[in-house]
Amino acid sequence: MNDNLILEFIEKYYEENHNDLLLSRRVKERIGSVINAGLQSLDNPDVAVDPAYLKSETEAFLEKDTTLQFIRERQPEISMVSDDVVHNLQEYFEKSSLSEYSIISVFRKSNHPEDSYLYSVLAKKETGTFACWSSWNENTKTLNHGHYNLASEKDAIDILRENFNDITDELDKYGLERSRRDVKLPVHESADNELGKVQTQEKPNNIVTYHHRIVR
Repeated sequence: MNDNLILEFIEKYYEENHNDLLLSRRVKERIGSVINAGLQSLDNPDVAVDPAYLKSETEAFLEKDTTLQFIRERQPEISMVSDDVVHNLQEYFEKSSLSEYSIISVFRKSNHPEDSYLYSVLAKKETGTFACWSSWNENTKTLNHGHYNLASEKDAIDILRENFNDITDELDKYGLERSRRDVKLPVHESADNELGKVQTQEKPNNIVTYHHRIVR
């Protein structure tokens, strides 16, 4: 059995028997390498091995407590950034020298489950330039690794992507954008003036909106 067939077997088995588990490519490859080594140890041209026996033994390995624990400890953290995190960041900006910045989006810094308290931030300054910080520590309420005077939102997101810690080798499914939380300012009409009605942005009462790409 070649490597691709082993990976397909692993994926199908867990989809049918443990569909609550998220198996990243990296985890499947690690499990697959163990299965492949076991199969190679049985590869003896003088001894015929029953395919049903191989299937049964492979499934038993996939169902072992140690194997399932290995997978669960490496589940990518992809949950949406919470209201509390957004609120704490807004409060931090308002009380610090960053009050000229409006937060646009908040992301997880990493999809490693042990990094669940780390985030990254994208913001826009009143002058029209952008900035980003690749490390907000929700436990200590500290913001670090800032990049300022960026020309566009894309420039800032590119920096955050470069600093994202990935444990899956599947950034298209479990990368920076997966947990993104957009924060938008409400737009209201001001009173009539000599130029007519104009729209202005008000900083109070930031509205938090969701941005969540569905991955199939």
